[in-house]
Amino acid sequence: MESWLQEAVEACALKDCHASVHDLLDCFCGQFHIRPVALPRFTPQTAQDWLSRRSPGQWFTTQDHDLHGFMAWWRGHGILFFDNQRKEAEQRFTIVHEVAHFVLEEWLPRRRALSVFGPEILPVLDGERAPSPEEALTLFFEQVPLNLRTDLMARDASGGYASRDVVVAEHRADRVALELLAPVERVLPLVKQLSREDAIRSLQFQFHLPVVKATEYIDGLRRRLRMSRFSIAEFLGVEEG
Repeated sequence: MESWLQEAVEACALKDCHASVHDLLDCFCGQFHIRPVALPRFTPQTAQDWLSRRSPGQWFTTQDHDLHGFMAWWRGHGILFFDNQRKEAEQRFTIVHEVAHFVLEEWLPRRRALSVFGPEILPVLDGERAPSPEEALTLFFEQVPLNLRTDLMARDASGGYASRDVVVAEHRADRVALELLAPVERVLPLVKQLSREDAIRSLQFQFHLPVVKATEYIDGLRRRLRMSRFSIAEFLGVEEG
């Protein structure tokens, strides 16, 4: 497991990968400063309207595209929007995916900056002052992103992700969510022992993943296993038969 993924999974500290929607919210909202907001028939515009009623302004791009949830954050606090009329499996994945965004892009970078500088860096993290040259250099070498927010709602004309940064952020959040809800050490035996279709069904029923995410997960692991097998064979000079 990559170091960034392990760090995020450990930070989330989810003990039960089969946790219900209620238990997931209890777990994450209890350990992070996150407020859950259930919006029936969630859209980017309903989230924007909810936020604007409390803090006027344009929080993010409100293009019309299908979303299951969204996480807004500010100064270490998050607001988790999700559609509570979706199926249970979709709600579970949405909640964990959005919490993963918060942990990867806000909570962990903020914690790293505070561990390096202490509380005197808070005005920089909160956008109240610019960092000194020394602070900026240290943040760079410590690989702490400084107040760089990617608009995760942004889409191109065809409805796809608007930039590589969005693609990377979504992929990383998916990786964390999948590891929390269906740990790879428990899924790999299924990939090795079952057909593709049976492995996908097993993820749906055993780990309660949405079919789309179960399919992506199984296909990704099957590709990784093939690449690993071919690489070892090539290294050993063994022809695949």
